[in-house]
Order: sequence, then C-alpha cells, then structure tokens
Amino acid sequence: MAHSPAAESVRPPFDEAAAELRVEELSNKLRGDPNNADISRELADILERLGRDLDLLALLSARVDEAPPDERPEWLAARQRTLLR
Repeated sequence: MAHSPAAESVRPPFDEAAAELRVEELSNKLRGDPNNADISRELADILERLGRDLDLLALLSARVDEAPPDERPEWLAARQRTLLR
C-alpha cells in the first residue's frame, strides 16, 4: 500500500505528560553525554512542542557554544528561530 506524502508528515497525537517524562530522560542522558547531537535534537524538538522556550534557548545556546564547527550553523539557525518567536 502506497503512503501519501501528507500522511507521512503527520505526527501522532502529542501526549504532553509523556513528553515531559521524555524531556527528563533526555536531559539525564545529555548530562552523561553532552556532545550527543541526536539527543540534543530530540530534546530540542520536544521542548519546542511543549512551548518551553527558555529551556530550548538554553539548550540551543549551549549547543552553539559546544558543538563541532560543522554543526554550529544548524544550532545557530534553531536558536535564531527560537529568539524570533
């Protein structure tokens, strides 16, 4: 069965309570591995969906400061989007 592009881009319903638990889990993982970009990306996505802009800004600013040079443009752009909201 073929999937339409629209169906693939639809996110499942957002469970705020589960998202808050996932934020705690990812935050703990990130403290243990602060250079893990995949954890940072997932955490940033969830923080954005939760509307936790101050936490998101802190995460993105830390990534801008600590990320390898090839990753900085991604984090700078995300931080700029957050600042403009």
